[in-house]
Amino acid sequence: MARSRVRGIVIAGEFAQQVRAGRARALFVSAAGMLVVSSWVAPGARAGSLLSPPGIGDRRVDLAWEPDADDPVFNGNTVLERVSAFDLVHGAGRDIVSIAALRNTSELLSYAVGDAALTRWSLVGGSIVGQYPLGGATGITDVTAHASNRWALAASADGSVHLWDLEQVSSEPLQSATVSSGAVRLVRFYPNSTDPTDVRFAVAGTEDTIRVFQDLDATRPLIKLAVQDGGTSALQLIPTPSGMQLAAGGAGTRVRVWEIAAQPQSPRLRLEGHQGTIVDLAYTADFRRLASIDDRGEVRIWSFATGELLGVGQSEPHANPSHLGFSSPDGQILFVSRGDGTVELRNGITGEFYRSEQIATAPVTAFLMFVDGRRALLGDENGRFALLRGGRCIPTAIDPVCFGGYKIWRSPTRSGSDAVLLRSYNFDDSTWTFAGEARAFTDPDSMIARRNPPDPSQEGPIEDAILAGPHNGIPYFYSLTRFNRRYLNGAIFDELAHPIEQGFYRDPGANIATPIVSRARARTETPLLTEVYTVPNPYELGKVPWEVSGAPHVEFRNLPARAKIKLYTVAGDLVRELAHGPDQYGDERAVAEWDLKNSSGRLVVPGVYVYQVEAQNGEVVQGYLALVR
Repeated sequence: MARSRVRGIVIAGEFAQQVRAGRARALFVSAAGMLVVSSWVAPGARAGSLLSPPGIGDRRVDLAWEPDADDPVFNGNTVLERVSAFDLVHGAGRDIVSIAALRNTSELLSYAVGDAALTRWSLVGGSIVGQYPLGGATGITDVTAHASNRWALAASADGSVHLWDLEQVSSEPLQSATVSSGAVRLVRFYPNSTDPTDVRFAVAGTEDTIRVFQDLDATRPLIKLAVQDGGTSALQLIPTPSGMQLAAGGAGTRVRVWEIAAQPQSPRLRLEGHQGTIVDLAYTADFRRLASIDDRGEVRIWSFATGELLGVGQSEPHANPSHLGFSSPDGQILFVSRGDGTVELRNGITGEFYRSEQIATAPVTAFLMFVDGRRALLGDENGRFALLRGGRCIPTAIDPVCFGGYKIWRSPTRSGSDAVLLRSYNFDDSTWTFAGEARAFTDPDSMIARRNPPDPSQEGPIEDAILAGPHNGIPYFYSLTRFNRRYLNGAIFDELAHPIEQGFYRDPGANIATPIVSRARARTETPLLTEVYTVPNPYELGKVPWEVSGAPHVEFRNLPARAKIKLYTVAGDLVRELAHGPDQYGDERAVAEWDLKNSSGRLVVPGVYVYQVEAQNGEVVQGYLALVR
């Protein structure tokens, strides 16, 4: 999906089709939410007014509008920016090989090609804290820091690992040991173990075996895991509440997960589907999801408990490997650091692309995701570091304004003071309705049946409903206002981005708000829908006889041969649209079934729903349907 989008209000029905076909213009909403002609327009689009009014019919008003550029449907309501750069830690022209963070500090350990020592430095100004000479260590490929901040381990291409005591600045490795006959690419201390006497670690590399050691004095590994993937290029130790687990991937295109509390005989999970070498893995802080990326740029997101594939996204491949990181605490955002210095933000469940920014100025060779889930550090082949800030936009003193949502208003006059709020669409609201790629809304008062909704707990006649509008032939004025979430003096509140009057719909060329008048269609045929009803109503889940032998459903009866059935929430959100016609054998039926699912295939929650049945002659009947437990 292209990320450039026209921002503004568009109208549903025939006009919405014209917009999608590129034959219509729209009134743009500025980045601040003001309904003005925008200075930025999607390629090929022209600024202007709406060309036709909202969709109207018998007591019906349908509205739709294009989302703003920072609407969650496009970028997850995220922020992504480069905060600072550090050019002098290692010097120019040296590929940064690896970065490790010291726990609960602003300090890091890093190594660049050609260095004679590991460098300990601070994010505060990039100042050097200390140097740890390599001694006899050569060909460093990876560095990890112990959670106690006491130890550092580095892996070497000659199959050895080297241990430094970080309390002894300027000292050479305390210990070295050969742990593999092949090159060691990756080394990891057990995470979250702050006991300095617990120095268990895992190593992986070009050999088809991952090894876990008690310490560098151990002559034999605690655990050996056969990977048979032509080596391991991605490794994560995951400290779940049930015990330590290890995830790995390599050229064999598979991701495997072992429980390593005891010598495992086989992986707990085998995750298939990648077409290229796995180059990085990431897991959420709540251990619910695992993400993987291969050298072709494909991102896959899995359930860590079951191995179910949750989402797939495609990033651009690059000569340098890509890296992954989840936001905290629940991993709603997935960071993808591409080798060319671009960082992408994606939906942490589906893999859907949100946005990207060029963070590093040279190809990236190292990546570190901080435990706060909102910052990451990129190291490039020119010896530079770039610190980024990203993730969900949460109003703070640093980011005082974030996208909030939209509000739909209706007024009997052109005055905003007379307007009534019909609907507020908030960020993270799961009830948004779409017309193509546009937001869609139906005035809920236009769906109210001629009678009040049924109340199963009361007996007696049903009283007529009091209708607020829109009545046929009576003008109303509709307004769309964007609102933001603002931080001020320690509090967060909603603020309209522009006055209600400014959001009123206007016909093309009009300087004042245009009234919207719903009208009933003239009937030229015999009424067809006078006897339509639903069975059962109310629907009590688990108490309907046909649930014993079939799936739960509601029946619409006494339908004409062809009809269109729409189901809405009482807030005006379209839940499902059903097309009724002849069955697969060509036979006409008077009954249609609704399986109690929305357009996404999920069962709806109990509540009151509004249905509209429209016959081919334009006749419409409306009513309520109650689902109760």
